[in-house]
Amino acid sequence: MAAALMAIRFYSKSDTHREFSNCRAVRRKFELHPELKAMLLATGEEELIESVPTDTYWGVGRDGTGLNLLGKIIARIRVELRVGG
Repeated sequence: MAAALMAIRFYSKSDTHREFSNCRAVRRKFELHPELKAMLLATGEEELIESVPTDTYWGVGRDGTGLNLLGKIIARIRVELRVGG
C-alpha cells in the first residue's frame, strides 16, 4: 500500500513539473513572437482546445474528454499577457 501511495505522489510531482516547464516554454514563445501574441489576444475569451486525437493529457483526445492542459495553459497565459502586457 505504501509503495502505491509513493508512486501516486511521484507521478503527481512529475506532472506538476512537466506542466510548469511547459507553461514557461509556451509563455516564452508568445513573448518572443509578437505576431503570435497578437493572434492569441485576438481570440478574446474563446475556449482554447488542443485537438490532437491521440493525446488526452495535453489535448482533448479523439472523443473530446481529455484534460486539454495545453489549451488551459495557453488560456492562462492569454490572461497574463492581457493584464501584464
